[in-house]
Amino acid sequence: MDILLQILQAISFLFHGILKNLAIGGIPILMMMRYRSANGDAQAYYRTLAQDMGRLMPMVLGLAVVFGLMNWAVVRWQYEWTLLPIWGSSLISWLGLLLLLVIGFGGMVWLRRAHAETPGLQWMIACLVIICMILIAGLFVSSHINMPMLSNSAGNDERLVESAALLSTFWPRLLHTVCSGLAITGVALAIYGSLRPQSREDHQKDPAPYDIRLVRFGVGWALAGTVPQVVVGPWFMLALPAQVRVHLIEGTSVVSLIFFLSLTLTLLSLVLLNSSLMIPQKRGLVWGGVGSLILTTVLMVLIREEVRNVWLLSLGERIHAAPLSWPVVIVVLGIAGAGLYLGCRCVTLSHKAVATR
Repeated sequence: MDILLQILQAISFLFHGILKNLAIGGIPILMMMRYRSANGDAQAYYRTLAQDMGRLMPMVLGLAVVFGLMNWAVVRWQYEWTLLPIWGSSLISWLGLLLLLVIGFGGMVWLRRAHAETPGLQWMIACLVIICMILIAGLFVSSHINMPMLSNSAGNDERLVESAALLSTFWPRLLHTVCSGLAITGVALAIYGSLRPQSREDHQKDPAPYDIRLVRFGVGWALAGTVPQVVVGPWFMLALPAQVRVHLIEGTSVVSLIFFLSLTLTLLSLVLLNSSLMIPQKRGLVWGGVGSLILTTVLMVLIREEVRNVWLLSLGERIHAAPLSWPVVIVVLGIAGAGLYLGCRCVTLSHKAVATR
């Protein structure tokens, strides 16, 4: 039963984390697509991409919230936490954010229609979009911090002091979330580009069996989100309690082994992605770098769950979760791989259906 709960918890948070990162990272990338569709070459190309991505963004954000609630339900079941204060505060926060988004984007539409030629309008819209991105990222991060802090510290001053250590991780978590969003969205674009046939104009200039322009665009954003984590990662590590850090680097547990494996895979992905920028015709380099980042993401989800368990144990909480085991790691990796294969297969079949029309 413990293994099934661990698998369900890891899978629900994995999908929640990926969709959340796509929603957060997709905001500035979509803004860049809008800019490229109005300036520079290949305006029609980026305009089509921006339209397709804009249709998907609300659905991605909605699914991220749904899987996040599923993960909370599993956590409540596993840890026996009383989450009523969290439901109220989170509901108010999400309603406030939704109101801000409606007002903000409604204002954007009005400005574009009434003052289309106003100087600086694009910069105003860009600032609004970035503020919305930071609000969404901050709300996701604070929700995960408040979950253990509010449910375990009510009415206990000593527990409030102990749980306040969670707040020290807010800024590294926020930067990690934003950078991960850029990296994951870049990975998704690179995968989509490697499965998408090349346009006729691009094929005449630089022949390839797939969309090199989109692959380069996605790989660039993946690197933009991965490289800063060389600094953000150690900062986040130092913000963790000493007991949690020792558990990650002691070298004998399952979580410690996959922690060092994820670091190695991250370095490998940086090398392969940089190589794929120079030689984008080699699809193996693209898939090698992208695959390493995806595998790192799945392993980091498992590490995150174990870090939370060890942290709660250090606070004296009673939890029912068993230590991370290899069967859980293998099953979660298998489910993630199957989901990636099915997604790629659907994209390939959709392109074939469009080509035969």
